[in-house]
Amino acid sequence: MKVLVFRMFLGLTVAVCLPLTVAVAQPAPDSAASVSRLANDTAVESQQAPSETKPAEVKPAAKPAEDRRTKTSLPVMGKWGKTHSDLADCVQQLQNYNYRLVAYELGKKVDSGDKREELSEDLAAVRLGMDSGKIRDRDPKNPGRWKKWLTPADQAEIDQMQKKYQQEIQDDCNTRFGH
Repeated sequence: MKVLVFRMFLGLTVAVCLPLTVAVAQPAPDSAASVSRLANDTAVESQQAPSETKPAEVKPAAKPAEDRRTKTSLPVMGKWGKTHSDLADCVQQLQNYNYRLVAYELGKKVDSGDKREELSEDLAAVRLGMDSGKIRDRDPKNPGRWKKWLTPADQAEIDQMQKKYQQEIQDDCNTRFGH
């Protein structure tokens, strides 16, 4: 019987026993002795007769990576960048944030109103535009239709949230990564 032990990048160790395939996931061991103990424990469990085979035991995985985004009281958060420069990635949370706020406001209106289908189409267009930065109108005869769903009060609220978030991002990014 062969026991293969892999140390994974998320802090997990996976042991595979052949000819039976059994996966065991647990936090990464701190020493080589722990790896051999895991292999021995797994090999002992796998030596049972085929008729008595237990299902593989899977233990909880390690915690997910830390969310580095700026903490905010606002209902919508921006997206962390992927430039591998902490300051640039932090500031990237502001990119297309206005569209995220518009999508949030339109999402609150979807369940109310009689033109639900059109509103859903416009909401989908805005959500697609959140990453690309450009909204493709669903109705070419009525460009910018998605803006018409917003009342002046909605627009004022979006502007206020945008300004607050921009200030929070600038303060946080400068505190954490500024020079």
